[in-house]
Amino acid sequence: LVFLNGREVNDPSTPVPDRARLEIIHRQPLKRLLMRQGLAGEELTGQVYSYTLNGEKKVINWPRYHLTVNGHPAAPETQVEPGDTITSQKATPVPTLQDILGNPEGSLHFTLNNKPFHLTRNISVTVNGAPASPTTPVPANAVIKFYRPKETLLADIFTAFDPRSQGEGNRLVMKVNGEPADFTTPLKAGDKVDIYWEDNTA
Repeated sequence: LVFLNGREVNDPSTPVPDRARLEIIHRQPLKRLLMRQGLAGEELTGQVYSYTLNGEKKVINWPRYHLTVNGHPAAPETQVEPGDTITSQKATPVPTLQDILGNPEGSLHFTLNNKPFHLTRNISVTVNGAPASPTTPVPANAVIKFYRPKETLLADIFTAFDPRSQGEGNRLVMKVNGEPADFTTPLKAGDKVDIYWEDNTA
């Protein structure tokens, strides 16, 4: 950008008067560039949405446009330079449930008998009393209720795993991280679980 006496100059043949103030700007805020392309300043200002999550009042600053610079999320104040790649995409009028909650972990990942295994946990989410999905729009002042089990137990594995697939025996061996376990042993992400049959007739 080139400014002559405070006014932007786009024509390189513009004469420069004596004692003129010439300013050359290589970096500039993204907001200034977008306003030059026709976006109004208020369009680059986020809207404040209020909502209630499990009884707690919260707010989110929801942008009217999603901006990126060189593929990375950007704000109107982000400094841009010549050669940068800029994208602007109009945002949805209101945020979705995923915009507010992110991606709540619905699966617990660990290894079972030396193989990757994930156990789906029951997650319940409602918006204003109605069942909701990640793409559900969240209107202003919405009431969101989100429930996720606080603890996953070893017994929960058996809803998705049949120990009979591990051969035969008369004693079921269960271990978590190499230690003996029972049905009430809690599990966490990254645990090493072993479940197999052992013949205890000897």
